[in-house]
Amino acid sequence: MRVNVHWGMAPEPNAFGTHLFIAFCRAIGTEPYFAGNRGSGSPAELRDWVEYGNFAGNSTLANERRANGAEEPFGIHWWGIGNESWGCGGNMSPEEYAAAFARYRTYLHHYPGTQVEAIACGPSDNQWDWTRRFFHHMKNQHMQCRLSQVQGFAAHYYCGTAGTATEYTEKQWLELLSKAYAVEGVVTGHRRIMDEYDPQRKCKLILDEWGTWHPVEQRQTFWRSLPAKYYPRRLRGRAHT
Repeated sequence: MRVNVHWGMAPEPNAFGTHLFIAFCRAIGTEPYFAGNRGSGSPAELRDWVEYGNFAGNSTLANERRANGAEEPFGIHWWGIGNESWGCGGNMSPEEYAAAFARYRTYLHHYPGTQVEAIACGPSDNQWDWTRRFFHHMKNQHMQCRLSQVQGFAAHYYCGTAGTATEYTEKQWLELLSKAYAVEGVVTGHRRIMDEYDPQRKCKLILDEWGTWHPVEQRQTFWRSLPAKYYPRRLRGRAHT
């Protein structure tokens, strides 16, 4: 149990853990994509998580996974190193993050049977400077080019709101669609910068957060308008956050 300081100090029970997430991915036919804690976590924590999930041999962590019900390794291919490191994930500069990425990436081991790929924290919206400075640092500010360490680069884009989540005019709906469509410029703009350093496009550009951002009080109003049985379980019986 932890407190989620980014979402109104809400309690976070962590009831939906690694095993349940893997089961969910298998149920819907998709690959898992894990994001390691680069902000307040350590390289050792990330390394241990990879071994726990991917090692088929005899080790304390692999045996712990077995004791928790998974005899065979999960074979987790995609691993993010941090999230929104330019903001709540550490308030880092692109150069600081590039150095941290390289350090954490060192401990993302390929265990037999699973080739891991590392996803770097990309920019927010049209922060072209983050992309350029990150790739410049990875290519030039070391004894050797480190671009081969980066298999993916994850961008975020939130287009805000027009009206609210449940109340809007036709004009506002069209406004929101136009804001959402602006993601095309976000994708092509950052890919163009990446191409300067990675012309063969060995590093994938990933959009792993994209959506609206409606006023919080309107989301509360929406949940309060529903019968209690439809509330998310963690919202039942207490103030909505």
